Amino acid sequence: LYVRQDARGTNYLEWGLDLFADDLTNGFNLRLGYLKTDLDDLGSELRVMGQLGRDSQLVFDLYKYLDKSAKYFILPRAFAETREFNEFIDGEASSVNELEQYGIDVALGREFSRHAALSAGLRVYTGSVDTLIGEPDPDDGAYDAGEYFLDWTYDRLDNRYLPHDGIFYRLGYYGSADWLGSNDDYDQLQLTGVWSKALGRRSLTGGVSVDATIDGVAP
Repeated sequence: LYVRQDARGTNYLEWGLDLFADDLTNGFNLRLGYLKTDLDDLGSELRVMGQLGRDSQLVFDLYKYLDKSAKYFILPRAFAETREFNEFIDGEASSVNELEQYGIDVALGREFSRHAALSAGLRVYTGSVDTLIGEPDPDDGAYDAGEYFLDWTYDRLDNRYLPHDGIFYRLGYYGSADWLGSNDDYDQLQLTGVWSKALGRRSLTGGVSVDATIDGVAP
């Protein structure tokens, strides 16, 4: 087996731009990231990403393989972010809030064939919420959170940006834990799915995203 090096090399710059507006605010986010794809002989990757604008963010993300078969991996991550979100009453935006938080998480996982992966891990973070526009919320202020999570991903799309055929879904479970320092007790499920069907030269694509707190009261 002979492998040729990708002509683009092993170091990448990534960027993105978001523009948005709603009834209360408008703004932009500008992202810039660095990706290194030859961190070691196993093919591990390191990504550092920063974002400026209405929502600021800094993320260090490591995808580290643990064996030559590239089946087992570890995912340590550190993050800090500031973002705005709207609160709604009867379908109308009532306030603009700012969330600041930072933390770390780590997951262990296993890949199955070339299209599925299962991972489990822990996440610990802390932050605060303040009302920028509107009536102050009594729940504003500092908080601590700790979660354990389980994530299953299945990906058979033929193109992640403009799929012509295939299916993708991701199912995640998150449980808050007081032994990790969390102020609240809750369990959550997250489901994201994309389906695409080829119709000759055209394709029909649809998606669904469902987030639910199945037990307790999430902050």
